[in-house]
Amino acid sequence: MSETKIINIDSITVNNRIRKTFDGIEDLAESIRKEGLLAPLVVTPSNDEYDKYILLAGERRLRALKFLEETNIPVVIVENNSEKQNLLIEIKENCERNGFLCEELVTAGKRLEAIFKLEALERKKAGIKIDDNSKKGRTSDLIAKELNLGCGKQYEKYKFIVDNRNYLDDETYQKWNHGEIAADSVYRVIKHMQNIEQSENTNRNDTEHNFNQRKKEFTKVQEQSTHIIDFFNNIDYIEDSNGLDIKNTILDTVEVLKNTVNTLAEIIDNMKYDKDENVFILPNK
Repeated sequence: MSETKIINIDSITVNNRIRKTFDGIEDLAESIRKEGLLAPLVVTPSNDEYDKYILLAGERRLRALKFLEETNIPVVIVENNSEKQNLLIEIKENCERNGFLCEELVTAGKRLEAIFKLEALERKKAGIKIDDNSKKGRTSDLIAKELNLGCGKQYEKYKFIVDNRNYLDDETYQKWNHGEIAADSVYRVIKHMQNIEQSENTNRNDTEHNFNQRKKEFTKVQEQSTHIIDFFNNIDYIEDSNGLDIKNTILDTVEVLKNTVNTLAEIIDNMKYDKDENVFILPNK
């Protein structure tokens, strides 16, 4: 149910709306001053305050009218709408007029997603089953249709870009946001960078694993060098081809080897691997 009425401009409240950018307000104000307000704003009565209204459509026009210092303005009052219906009014108006920025489309889509999920939960609680033949498509396809994005895959790419904007420099992101770069191109760039990051993380994990394996191997070498010394200590005499006793020479050599291994093992044991920087660090004692 709706009606057209003249109301005070200060009785209109603007809640958390999707659109955040408003260009050309002064030009629109000049157009309204010359030609009048061709399309009234759309509002709904506030549930919290009497004789107050919540804006549903026409924020640019509202800003232009305030710029012109208008007091009483014509509006279409819509009553008893659901949250979903009110959201669709805002989406439809912006898609048909100046259009949303790409990230604003994602904001609108996420709000619709939340509503669709709530509706699905309510249907489940009520025991209502939807026959597969009656389904109009996945949620993302339904959202894409409302946002004029063609298909659900395209909406998912938009959402993916917004959620992973940290992989992009601000200039590239804003060019996509304003429609200067295709979503497919930006999507592929982010995917490529994520693959590189994943590969680097895999290499670092492999490096850390190999490092820990080497530490274990050095422990085994330490144990083996001790066994070798014990072995030769249990032999009374070792004679070479010239009949000379070389037992002490062998023991000295093995002892040097053992000391070297112990020194290296101590160094490796104290060494730390910084996965973020991909470097090994030996703390100062």
